[in-house]
Amino acid sequence: MTALLALLGFQLLVFVHELGHFLVARATGMRVIRFSIGFGPALLKVTHRDIVYSIGLLPFGGLVQVAGMHGGAVDAPSDPGDFDRKPLWARAAMVFAGPAFNIGFAAILALVGFLGFKAMRWEGRPLATLVLAEVDGPARAAGLLPGDAIVSVDGEPIKRLRELNTLVGAAEGRPLRLGVRRPAAGAPLEMERLPYDAEATPGLMVAIPTVPAGADALEVTVTPEKTPRGWRLGIRPQLARFGADGVGHALAYAGRATVALNTMFLESLGRIFRGEEKAEVTGIVKLVSVGADMIALGLADWFLDLLILISLNLAILNLLPLPALDGGRLLFLAVELVSRRRVPRRLEAWVHGAGFALFLGLVLLVSGQEIWELVTK
Repeated sequence: MTALLALLGFQLLVFVHELGHFLVARATGMRVIRFSIGFGPALLKVTHRDIVYSIGLLPFGGLVQVAGMHGGAVDAPSDPGDFDRKPLWARAAMVFAGPAFNIGFAAILALVGFLGFKAMRWEGRPLATLVLAEVDGPARAAGLLPGDAIVSVDGEPIKRLRELNTLVGAAEGRPLRLGVRRPAAGAPLEMERLPYDAEATPGLMVAIPTVPAGADALEVTVTPEKTPRGWRLGIRPQLARFGADGVGHALAYAGRATVALNTMFLESLGRIFRGEEKAEVTGIVKLVSVGADMIALGLADWFLDLLILISLNLAILNLLPLPALDGGRLLFLAVELVSRRRVPRRLEAWVHGAGFALFLGLVLLVSGQEIWELVTK
């Protein structure tokens, strides 16, 4: 069930993307032939006012087909709805609308997060706490449980996770005595709302999970485990939730959060192109698996955050100047703007067609590998 919800969530982002193309195409007088979500054999097909609406079997994307946009001869010499017969600004607006709708949708989701204290990031980063969400390895062996709060190390009080990480690294494998507060069985965590930084970010609040009063105090000895990335206890912390004290501040901070995440993605792409960071390709199978895990952790918090990240990622990747992507189409329009001559339609169609074939092949290859990994675990 969680996997199905995750798949529907990701297809919602595809729908939003294609809806942007569709609405701007209609608004600028283009004749839309087809609005499809997914590819392959149609699971559902409806024709309304000469537009075919369909849902494909393969959940790998979508398509808004506009008359005259995908190569070949002009549909009719007098057809005013042909893509090529529209001014350059209208064609560019139609192509750019998909990524723009994804960015706008992510901003709306971020606004929902800040209004409901469900936002998991500020300036692109989460805020970890000392309350444990999951335990494994040395932590589980020592008896730590999800919901425990670590309050001291070797008798010294700590207030932030980075203090704990520093002490774990400095211990270099030496056993550590952790002071722990453990809530009663079944007792829910409390969320304490505090101003995040009243001077720098007025109106921004943070809800920090805390152990209820009356929790048991105990001491647990944990021996850190050596890994290629350093010493670890085997804990995953609860994250604080960000919110705002009113609609005005929520709007402002949702916008700032969206810009920060876009900047983070662009900086990551820059590092990849400079060879400073390795690119990782993730297919729909892994995305659905991760999404299902997020839903299991909490639909309103984790999955909302994941949808924001993927929606922005989808927008930015689509704007790359590569064949078959929106950025590739915008590149051809930019060439037309500079040269004042339309790129031959058949050449553009061939480039995008070849790019799409390569893209679909990559998706199928990556998804096949991910399915194999799942069934051979």
